[in-house]
Amino acid sequence: MWLAAALLAGWLAAGCATQRNVALPQDVTYVIVSIGGHDTDKDGRPDITFAKSGQFFGSTGCNRYFGQYLSEGPDIEVVGNVGMTRMYCHNKAEQEQLLAREIVKVKKFEVRGNRLTLTTEDGLRIEGVRAK
Repeated sequence: MWLAAALLAGWLAAGCATQRNVALPQDVTYVIVSIGGHDTDKDGRPDITFAKSGQFFGSTGCNRYFGQYLSEGPDIEVVGNVGMTRMYCHNKAEQEQLLAREIVKVKKFEVRGNRLTLTTEDGLRIEGVRAK
């Protein structure tokens, strides 16, 4: 009897774990609140949107960026180059460079409620919250 209860508990826990990684929300904008544990600038937070067309785009807090992605299950991959406008942004250069460097390394995503976490191949996390 205890074995059946343990198996049932394990099965239920596994079912709950798979519900954490829902499909990548498409055509929804997320405001990026931290990159690698560093809070983004509250006066010009970056954002990201993954479109149904397989393209993603957003703002670094100053410039616009765009590219293409593939996603299956919790896996995501940036395909090809990422394009970006090149306006000068006095206070946003460091944040912009960090985001540009890390966004191309993203390999996993997780959605929990209104939060999106993108994780790079080397474990850096880009945290976002659904824009209102």
